Amino acid sequence: MIRGGFLSNAERLELRALARDGLSEARASRRANAIILLDKGWSCQEVADALLIDDDTVRAWHRLYREHGLTGLVVFDIGGSCRWRSNLPQL
Repeated sequence: MIRGGFLSNAERLELRALARDGLSEARASRRANAIILLDKGWSCQEVADALLIDDDTVRAWHRLYREHGLTGLVVFDIGGSCRWRSNLPQL
């Protein structure tokens, strides 16, 4: 369970700015919204229901934010595809 109230005022303002920024990617804004709602005390399931996503995704976003801060929410590293492709036979 993630307890609310884990953000500082500065972090909260930074996330709100990202969530409201019309120029940032929509998925970065969704992630920021999720963290803000968790901070307000919403459960992972409530956030997931509101954003039409899976609650495991909400937990993953919270972990990204906890470990990497705002950078964890705005960097989209899909990784792994190059290694997978390198195992394919050459035509």
